[in-house]
Amino acid sequence: MTKKFKQDDWIDVDDAVALYKSTTVYSRMINRFEREVIKQVDFQDEIQRIRTKYKIAITPDKKSMDFLVDISVTDTPIDKEITQVCRKYKIVASYFVPVIRYYLFYNEIKYPYGTGGSLCMVKDILDIEGSSDDDDDEDEMYPIAIKLSPYANKTAIREFIDKVYSIQIEPIQKKYKGRRSSAFTSRTRPTSEQCGFCFENCTLPRDDLLKLVKEKFPNVLWTKTYLSQVIYYESKKRHKM
Repeated sequence: MTKKFKQDDWIDVDDAVALYKSTTVYSRMINRFEREVIKQVDFQDEIQRIRTKYKIAITPDKKSMDFLVDISVTDTPIDKEITQVCRKYKIVASYFVPVIRYYLFYNEIKYPYGTGGSLCMVKDILDIEGSSDDDDDEDEMYPIAIKLSPYANKTAIREFIDKVYSIQIEPIQKKYKGRRSSAFTSRTRPTSEQCGFCFENCTLPRDDLLKLVKEKFPNVLWTKTYLSQVIYYESKKRHKM
């Protein structure tokens, strides 16, 4: 189920949402949906198929159907059908499922409140259930991801980052600053003791060796990638001697 956008996520939510929706990448996404996707005959056929299958009648009564634009509701049978439609037309399901759901019932377009679904998206990696890899601390070091659509060009990406940095990226940075030791903010050159220990135990399975070095040298950010690099460079150094 998609995480619901909370009003207290940002200091000034209304301004944040307005700023986010003023970006070029957001406008392009909306324009593509309204000018290309929704006007396609195949898309309208899909809409009619779902309406017929679930006996959906277009109704003018909108007061009792607020859930239709609730971005957190995405696990109903109808939503699963809509998700497949989103994949077919390459639009972001997490944002457009409630848009198309609303369209099914009212034959109108209404966008949900929030800051999801653009051609560029900011993600709090550690806040996504099941996203953290227990065998690698890279997510701990880089907890923020900027996801880019292949349709977002360099100019639009720069504009997106400039506009949303203070409302999305910086708050997540502040959230994680100080949570881990200062060793996690940068990685210093490994000591000869650390290099020697890694090389001498390099025949161990990587998972076992990773656990050992984390216990023996807890102030270093050890990952499988970094561990392999230390072993590789120590091996090169010893062969030169």
